[in-house]
Amino acid sequence: MRVALSWIRDFNDCDLPAEEIADILTRAGLEVESIDRVGVYSHEVVVGEILEVEDIDGTKLRKIELDLGDDQRATAVTGAPNIDASIVGKKVPVATPGAILIDAKSEEFALLDVAARDFRGIASNAVLCSLKELGVSDDHSGVLVLEDDMTVGDRIAKVLEPSGDIAADIVLEIAILPNYGRCLSIVGMAREIAGLTRTNFKLELAAEPLPLDPKCKSFDVKIEAPDIAPRYSGFVLKGVEVKPSPEWMQRRLALSGLKPINNLVDVTNYVMLELGQPMHAFDLDTLPAQNITVRRARPGETMYTLDQVTEDTEADEPRELDESILLITSGDEPVAVAGVMGGLHSQVRDETKNLLLESANFDFIAIRKAMSKLKLITDSSTRFSRQVDPSTTVVAIQRSVNLLREVAGAEPEGAIADCYPTPAQRRSLTVKVHDISRTIGVQLTSEEVGSALARLGFTIEESDEHEVTIGIPGFRPDVTQTADVAEEVIRIIGFDRLEPRMLHEPLPRQTKNPQWELRKKVRGAFVGCGLHDCVNYSLTTPAAEARLLAGEAEKGEEPPYVTLLNPGSQERSSMRRTILGSLLENVVRNHRNRERIALFEIGSVFLPEKSEGKLPLEVQRAGVILSGPVAHPTWREPKPRASEFHDLKGIVVNVLEKLHVADYQFVPAKGAPYHPGVAAALVVNGEAVGTLGQIHPNVIEAYDLDDRVVFAADFEVDKITASSSSLYPFRRISRYPAVRQDLALVVNDDVPAADVLQAIQDAAGPLLTEIRLFDLFTGEQLGEGKKSLAFELAFCAEDRSLAEKEINELREAILGPLEEKLGAVIR
Repeated sequence: MRVALSWIRDFNDCDLPAEEIADILTRAGLEVESIDRVGVYSHEVVVGEILEVEDIDGTKLRKIELDLGDDQRATAVTGAPNIDASIVGKKVPVATPGAILIDAKSEEFALLDVAARDFRGIASNAVLCSLKELGVSDDHSGVLVLEDDMTVGDRIAKVLEPSGDIAADIVLEIAILPNYGRCLSIVGMAREIAGLTRTNFKLELAAEPLPLDPKCKSFDVKIEAPDIAPRYSGFVLKGVEVKPSPEWMQRRLALSGLKPINNLVDVTNYVMLELGQPMHAFDLDTLPAQNITVRRARPGETMYTLDQVTEDTEADEPRELDESILLITSGDEPVAVAGVMGGLHSQVRDETKNLLLESANFDFIAIRKAMSKLKLITDSSTRFSRQVDPSTTVVAIQRSVNLLREVAGAEPEGAIADCYPTPAQRRSLTVKVHDISRTIGVQLTSEEVGSALARLGFTIEESDEHEVTIGIPGFRPDVTQTADVAEEVIRIIGFDRLEPRMLHEPLPRQTKNPQWELRKKVRGAFVGCGLHDCVNYSLTTPAAEARLLAGEAEKGEEPPYVTLLNPGSQERSSMRRTILGSLLENVVRNHRNRERIALFEIGSVFLPEKSEGKLPLEVQRAGVILSGPVAHPTWREPKPRASEFHDLKGIVVNVLEKLHVADYQFVPAKGAPYHPGVAAALVVNGEAVGTLGQIHPNVIEAYDLDDRVVFAADFEVDKITASSSSLYPFRRISRYPAVRQDLALVVNDDVPAADVLQAIQDAAGPLLTEIRLFDLFTGEQLGEGKKSLAFELAFCAEDRSLAEKEINELREAILGPLEEKLGAVIR
């Protein structure tokens, strides 16, 4: 929100510098994002000396060379009548890029951002300013010529003393958080500044009281949905004259970021900015009937809104409405979307003579739903969606009528038609001073608590040493409990009152979290293998994950997803079922820039429960992606080999060994998203807990990864960590040397090497300390359907050196079971 300090000072006598006000607001939760200085207050407007004036051929323009002090030069192009060769050596106000001036050439009040420009090949990086551009007066007859004794390079704000009602101003750009809806107005900001700076807040609107009639005969108002439309106030004005707003109103609207339109619309916007109460003006003569009904939209109902017109041409299709949207209707025809935007056919026009002024209050949740449904975010809906005080509707009408009398010659007719079925009850809250002190960590008295709250508009109904009973104003719907009151107190007394202190209570007893520690160990194992940790969104779409099915989705039903009722975007509408989809999207983003991609993620996937009313099942899974060279190129190995399946398998085995998982094996597997014949299932304690393999070419094509070869693993973390053991056997290192022998065996092709390795371990017993497969050979000399597996065996005893006889006996003990169980023969 843009806040002009001159407007704030209508309701507050704080005269602190803008920087100090910005600092105070930011420390109180209202972050000031920028300070814009307009006209004479701009830091970029300085005193410059004219060095040279040169006519530009064929034009009435002149090229001006300027000295800005500190060896800085600038060039300006101007057509000002008082700038010619005779003015060389004179001093003038010069605006450099970044300055904000009043646009003297605009018919309505507007601001001009100074930037470097090109005029017929001449690079101009400065603007010579008139009194109007500086905001000092309306004089735009020529460039302001300064006194000779002024110092070149000084800021204009130092040498000129602005006086009177000038257009120049300082504007604060403030980020308003959702629970600070009360600050979406000049009055609200003035109240906050008054409370924070201990200055006076004054609310003097010069609004003439108007008669109030709940059963107004001149105009009928009815609310059919009081649960989402608590109050609706309307007032009729006759004989209005549509014309531009006065300069002072245009100035304030423009400084606040709104474009002036005409006096009728400008008044409604002005009051909205000033009081925070959105308003709307209907052309009374274009309304279908002399009544207003507030109701829910009916299924299939449509209407055109004000934004559906471009160059006097209506949109092809009206907006579609449903029962979640609240409508303002006349004669049962929609004339506005309540709290969001007015209708196109009842808008104020140049021919408008009679007005219906609307000031209403709507449920903030209903407005949020309408904003989401229609994808419309307006100044009005932004305020209503953060809750507006219902008592402001009549005050806003009185203020608007007073302004419309002044700027449009409006004549009020009748009374305010006010429909308020269930007036809001005055709220109060009793808080204990001890609870406030304990919450914020500062010892306070009831007087300090009451004083802080009174400065923010709360009333103190009762107070003693231990308790304070406060009356909560209507503009503070966010205050409902002691914690809310404590927040307001500490904002006012200042966070600098907080002092570090030791806890008075003992720390809670520390307990271990074994599951978290095991997941941390898994993460450390992945990092130790050279993988990069990823954190991805848990939100996706079924279509995005369908790419992993490699075309198999057509063979069966699509899997169910946990979907969001109100997704933030179309790309984040469902909870993911697999972690590989997120990791492959990481590959897509890095595919063009990196050859080696080695990633992992440990995160949640979400599976819907079949029973209604149950929360979805959240499962922790780990995913690994490996693609490209096995290592980054170096001067010793400029072209490392490509990663393959066994590199990925080795990473998974490393994790299992770090967790001391004893009973695991890899068995052949098939199915999406893996390539047939290059996939395996990880089985732990007889249960399948994950898969690994090469990603299917169809999936690679679906992700537009060209001919990249990608390997992936996906397994359930908790099932693996459940098999981890903190108690595992440790073998003392022997001081005797090991005896190493090679053993080459011929087996059938369909015999897994893991079965051969396990059989050797079982037969050899504890003296076998190490076994490693180092060769696989197939050939005609072995026979059809045969393969040769070569193992390196290491035998060692803890208490002696092994004799040759013992080694031979062990070897014979190994060969017998191998031949009997697997048909293996020594090669």
